[in-house]
Amino acid sequence: TFCYTMREITMIAWMNALTDMPDWHCNVFDPEYTFQWKSAKLLTGYDVTRSMVDWVSEIAVTYVRPWDSDGIPSVSKK
Repeated sequence: TFCYTMREITMIAWMNALTDMPDWHCNVFDPEYTFQWKSAKLLTGYDVTRSMVDWVSEIAVTYVRPWDSDGIPSVSKK
């Protein structure tokens, strides 16, 4: 059984919402888009920190990197 804090649950929900958006895999590399997304999350009124939104944004970028341009996950090359 896993036990998460409210902040962790919030961050997981943000990641789900972000990755459900159209073209999210391209938008996470756009500084203006990420600035607007982060600002919106910081202004929600919830117990949110800049580190939380930065982390979600950085993790989203790592989700995109393993995929090839044809949409197939690439195998790490050694």
